[in-house]
Amino acid sequence: MVRESLIKDRVTTHLNTKHFKVLEEVPFLDKRIDVLGYSSKRRRIIAVEAKVANWQKALEQALTYRLVAEEVYVALWHDNIRRIELDQFKAFGIGVMDVNCRVMTLLDPSKSSIIHRSLRSGVEQYIEQSA
Repeated sequence: MVRESLIKDRVTTHLNTKHFKVLEEVPFLDKRIDVLGYSSKRRRIIAVEAKVANWQKALEQALTYRLVAEEVYVALWHDNIRRIELDQFKAFGIGVMDVNCRVMTLLDPSKSSIIHRSLRSGVEQYIEQSA
């Protein structure tokens, strides 16, 4: 049985190869962002919600991440990717990553236009403290 931790590890490696610094389990509101990639040079944040199968729950959680990240993805295990309704992700601007031996982007996210300054500031402070 695949665990969420494996998906997070693969996404972390993927974002590292794209020159992002990566943190896992970043506190945000009453939840935690599974994987957060950031580039201090470009002041860019990517948030990723990882799930083995429950894409509806992942989409629900990912929607709130648009308040602090320019790009938001849901990363799902490859065996369950065919079950998702890609149109729902597209409608909300959430990207989709297919995770197996490697990470493949199935749907690019739209850039968030609803970033909340004070919530973003809290995440940035957490990043700075963790660096």
